[in-house]
Amino acid sequence: RKFVCYPNPAESILHIKSDYDVNTYHLSLVNSQGDVLFQTEVYGKEYQLDVNPFAKGIYFVLLENEKFSERQYIVIQ
Repeated sequence: RKFVCYPNPAESILHIKSDYDVNTYHLSLVNSQGDVLFQTEVYGKEYQLDVNPFAKGIYFVLLENEKFSERQYIVIQ
């Protein structure tokens, strides 16, 4: 994996850290039905996502740009 999400499960803040050699990418939070609930452009290797607005459940974080696309499953408690 080229990025990590922690803590997992998350209760308030989810930290997302990328090891990709690019500093700009698109981040999405997607629920188990495939609905995109949050998306943003990230500039840098780390991002903090406030998960308080989202219901408890299983989601995946998607990082992508023109060179890569990767996802990681997370749990929000």
